Amino acid sequence: MKAEEVIPATHRLEHSGMTRNEAETVVGELQKVVAPLVTKDGVAKLERSIARLERSMATKDDLEKLQQAMATKADVAEMETRLFRSLAAIMLGTGLFILSVLRFFPPS
Repeated sequence: MKAEEVIPATHRLEHSGMTRNEAETVVGELQKVVAPLVTKDGVAKLERSIARLERSMATKDDLEKLQQAMATKADVAEMETRLFRSLAAIMLGTGLFILSVLRFFPPS
């Protein structure tokens, strides 16, 4: 979660009925758990391993095949990152919607 997204997320949670401390705790936990998973560190590590493998390959054919395979893996990792971000946003939005509904229609 980017720094500029923290305050709006906290305010949205506050408007859904949470106290400020609860909202800050939820956003803090979200940052600890979700944010590290969504970074591109995995892609960077993959690129470094590609470079090492490329240097160790003997023939140009093998090198080209490896580059294509690794580019595909990097694309898949990028798509997984985008999918995970989307799913996290959907889950957060659904949770906020449920909290806002419960605020107006509390369980009896």
